[in-house]
Amino acid sequence: MGVVWWHALMAGLAAALTGAEKSLFSADASGAGGLPFAHVLDCGGSAVHAVMALRSGQRAVVLNAQDGQAMAARRLYQQAGGVVLACRPAIISPN
Repeated sequence: MGVVWWHALMAGLAAALTGAEKSLFSADASGAGGLPFAHVLDCGGSAVHAVMALRSGQRAVVLNAQDGQAMAARRLYQQAGGVVLACRPAIISPN
């Protein structure tokens, strides 16, 4: 559904957990975006979605592509201090 939806979902979850309303998603150096937990956006094989997410403040993504665009996206995340996982961690995989 995209990074804007994901950030709204994460902000809503944070508000439910903390009892405080967050009117604006704000990224910080911790990678959690000012939220009381870390979160990872699954971009599948789309390097474009991963880069759009980075531009929107997302600091951790799953990107399971290995092409030139994916490598460029990984470099951008590295420069921004972000994290790119090659696959979903087993603990959050639906299978």
